[in-house]
Amino acid sequence: MKWRCVSLVLIAFFSSRSFSQSQPTLLEIRSAYESFEYQKVITLAERFLSQSDSLNNDVFVEVSVMKAVSHYTLAEEKEARRCFQEIVLREEDFSPDPKNISPKIIHFFEEVKKDFQQKTVVQENFPLKKIDSLRLVPHSRAGENDYFRDAFVRSLLVPGWGHLYVSNSTKGLIISATTIATAGTLIYFIFDTRAKENTYLRERNLQRIESRYKEFNTSYAIRNALIVAYGAIWLYAQADLAFFSFDNILTESTLSLKILPSPTSPISVQLSFQILD
Repeated sequence: MKWRCVSLVLIAFFSSRSFSQSQPTLLEIRSAYESFEYQKVITLAERFLSQSDSLNNDVFVEVSVMKAVSHYTLAEEKEARRCFQEIVLREEDFSPDPKNISPKIIHFFEEVKKDFQQKTVVQENFPLKKIDSLRLVPHSRAGENDYFRDAFVRSLLVPGWGHLYVSNSTKGLIISATTIATAGTLIYFIFDTRAKENTYLRERNLQRIESRYKEFNTSYAIRNALIVAYGAIWLYAQADLAFFSFDNILTESTLSLKILPSPTSPISVQLSFQILD
């Protein structure tokens, strides 16, 4: 009888211990977070959030924020992004407390929130209708075409702007920055080439004519190389936007690139884009 009682006590003890381990408390997660034990925070939070249906919004958001910050600190941006998206989905107006969260993470959250809300707006404006198991077709072809056309016009004006418009932020920022840097340098060398050409033509000192010409020729070559580089960036941006930046919107379109002789220049490049209604 004595051993039976002891056995029951031990079973109860280990059962309660096992239960407490499988169901972490909010205080345990806070303690791990304040101790900078980020991997432990993630492990505890995942188990805690498994019962998210029974959690109130404040608790859910608090634990999700700690989990997101832990992921971000451990350079796990994909997981951090997913946590922040779940927060925005549950609390649309939520904003991190700058007293407790670093500005860098707040900036990352705002980017995630903006991208998530833009994609939500697009999905609401262009709902998808399932017609078979393999293909989804938007209800509003006209609205989809307007959205695509607006993005493409922006890309034609400033390569990268169209990518930003369709929420492809990373690629849009890279292309835009490259475009601006190339265009700025090109403008500088256009004026520099003109100035050095005038200096070369006005030079009367025979000993300096050759050096003036070399300066002009170098600037001229750099200017031409930048023109080619800017053209390549421009063409790449249009092709990438047309074929790789509309994963969520199915668009039937044709893109053609023609290189034809021109009476005023060695070649003429024509780029045509057609959206099929």
